[in-house]
Amino acid sequence: MWHSNFARTAVVASLAATLVPACSRTELDAVAGCEGCVTLSHALVFDGTSCSPATVVLRGSCIEQVAAADAVVVAGTELRFDGSTVLPGLFDAHTHVTSPSGPDSGLAGDEVVGASFRAALRAGVLTELDLGASEHVIFEVRRRVRDGDLLAPELLAAGPLLTPTGGHPCYAGSAPGDLCDLVDDPAQARAAVSELAADQADVIKVVIESGHEGFEVPEIGPDVLRAVADQAAAVGLRVVAHVSHAADIDLALDSGIRLFAHVPTYDEMTAQQAQRLADAGAVVIPTLSVRDGYVRLSSGTMSELDDPGLADDVPASEIAALQDPARLGKVSDPANRPRYQAQLDHMRVNLRRCLEAGVTIAAGTDAGNLGVFHGLAVRRELLLWVQQGMSPSAALRSATLVPAQLLGLPARGRIEPGANADLLVVEGNPCERIEALWDVEAVFRHGQRLDRDALSLRRSTSLIVAAPRALP
Repeated sequence: MWHSNFARTAVVASLAATLVPACSRTELDAVAGCEGCVTLSHALVFDGTSCSPATVVLRGSCIEQVAAADAVVVAGTELRFDGSTVLPGLFDAHTHVTSPSGPDSGLAGDEVVGASFRAALRAGVLTELDLGASEHVIFEVRRRVRDGDLLAPELLAAGPLLTPTGGHPCYAGSAPGDLCDLVDDPAQARAAVSELAADQADVIKVVIESGHEGFEVPEIGPDVLRAVADQAAAVGLRVVAHVSHAADIDLALDSGIRLFAHVPTYDEMTAQQAQRLADAGAVVIPTLSVRDGYVRLSSGTMSELDDPGLADDVPASEIAALQDPARLGKVSDPANRPRYQAQLDHMRVNLRRCLEAGVTIAAGTDAGNLGVFHGLAVRRELLLWVQQGMSPSAALRSATLVPAQLLGLPARGRIEPGANADLLVVEGNPCERIEALWDVEAVFRHGQRLDRDALSLRRSTSLIVAAPRALP
């Protein structure tokens, strides 16, 4: 559960000011290593601000030491990573781990979850926040991860989404099951939040959504939204608001909400609204990947579908479904592409306005939507940001240090003594070229180097792995 102090607006407002580099680059030790330790040497290290030479020593599941680049390794095992960069494990702060990335993929249950976890680990995504899944499923998956029954990234979960009757995504005529908690008045809202707090939800996800032209849906009332925010604050939980229109931003801010899933999709924020977000200390998880996926699927330009290597990380049945226009339905209709393109253009403008205003950005992809692949989508998301003017270093910061502090995980998202040894090693320098994230050389989970080949979906008969496999 969130620490209660993270529910307070003052902490959120000061988040950007308190983000500091993970470790100092001055006066680092000239000698490194220890008995039983593993030392990563001859590499650049991303410290939350920049990539610069250093040596990192791991003892068990923690970082023991950050030493000078030319430090002499006097004990333990040395692994040289010449020409590579060591980063904290990446975050995806908006996933749906129980949802496949292709239509009618034929996978269900543990198969989907296992495949999504394996892909995330192979990509170096070592912490995930699930923002919407069936209550009876996701909290049990989280328990299995924390008990060590599933090899997976660190998993946090919101559980079901709070939405009005007939609201997104549990529309009228569909059975909500326990994917949604239907809240139509303040009393229902308070009860739903209290129940989720009892289930130890890590955040509360509330939906602010009126639909779009030709497909309007009931929208949550301001009094209900305020009740959600107030009750969540009372039990020490943060609220994440799904938004799709610029007006939703104002409604959420007026209710005391400071964390947003998505930038608006159907219209553009004004510069004043972006500045209001910044002044409030809000944090935005943009998720450009979703509409980017729709645009590329509708235009036949999702080139990775033709890459045989994609089958290492995406089930073959999902790839086949995404290549079949009949199974894609409306997404494959070229007539819809201009609409998807306009929506993506709105999101790009909204991201740029957030960047110009100084809004804090955290990495999240909405993985589990069509063509938004678990693990892999984080790279695509960061690339889309860089294309809109964000520096590669700032993008990396938003995928490591920012979400770690946002989610109250002080041992993650940084490389410093005492931090968790969840690390990603890539060839090249991602501070100069974000595409270096595609060239994964090694992944360390709790200090153990994972066998990425063994995690490949093409090289395994099982999608579920119960324990990490270490490499020498």
